[in-house]
Amino acid sequence: MVTADREGMVMRQRFAMGAALLLAAMPAAAQISFSNGVMDILGDGGTGGVLGPGAQGNSFNFADFSACDQNEAFCQTQPYGGRYANGGYSISITNSTLSYRFDLWQGTDVGGPLENQFELLAFFISDRPVRTTVTGSSSVTLENGCTSCTRSFGLGQASTERRPDGRWDVVFLASMFAGASNGGQRLQQQGSLSISAVPEPASWAMLIAGFGLVGAAQRRRRHCAV
Repeated sequence: MVTADREGMVMRQRFAMGAALLLAAMPAAAQISFSNGVMDILGDGGTGGVLGPGAQGNSFNFADFSACDQNEAFCQTQPYGGRYANGGYSISITNSTLSYRFDLWQGTDVGGPLENQFELLAFFISDRPVRTTVTGSSSVTLENGCTSCTRSFGLGQASTERRPDGRWDVVFLASMFAGASNGGQRLQQQGSLSISAVPEPASWAMLIAGFGLVGAAQRRRRHCAV
């Protein structure tokens, strides 16, 4: 009876020690914060602005008939007369996530190329090493043949770098470029960034030790039950 009681006490102690190690190894919430960012739309419809936490967006709609050799009235009678484009962006930012969407619709360009580019740049700061998860997708729809359309998608990319003060910078960049000189095209791109802390080596060692003690106690309990 004494031996059984002693073994039970040892199992309980091992289980308690393992649980304590597991709790101690659980990393405290990382201090990740959004620092600053900017959104630019380059081209004749150029717009953009400084970004902050929360949801933000902007749109544009422009037409330019100056490429019609002073015959703007004729351009306006054509289905795709003159140069025009419309579109916009929407962005949502928290201290550890970012999601975005770019939309662009280009009409015919009469007399010269029509180009637009979206560029999103955002910075985050963390008090410890982090891992980044980036997703994204894009689509293109061609209008009126669009024999001279060009486009490129810079789906989101993230990089991390240690700062002199011991904290970590996270930089996120996404872009979309489109050009049209005949016909038109519609482009869409969306993506997201998620930032999470990386457990330190000491935490991994404590987790392994904790699981080991808890597992040993459970195995011993099953053995004694049999």
